[in-house]
Amino acid sequence: MENIDIKYTLITGASGGIGYEFARIFAKEHHNLILVARNIDKLKHIKLELESKYKIIVRVFGIDLSKKDAANELYKKVKEEKWLFIIVYLQMYLI
Repeated sequence: MENIDIKYTLITGASGGIGYEFARIFAKEHHNLILVARNIDKLKHIKLELESKYKIIVRVFGIDLSKKDAANELYKKVKEEKWLFIIVYLQMYLI
């Protein structure tokens, strides 16, 4: 079992754009990360990059938060594991 004293910063939309940039900024400041996006392959690549470069712990979730109950399921998992510290929620709407 992982030490529950380890805290994480949760970032949505982390597979690219501003979400990825936020992940890099928080990693540089030695925050452990929970990265969420639809593209799990990109997230796995980012996980390896940030863990290697900054010596932090990165957890990834390939979740489409626009789907019904997806956000609730993510919330339950994070709450259950007592991982959360900071949330950076990024949502883009195209009009």
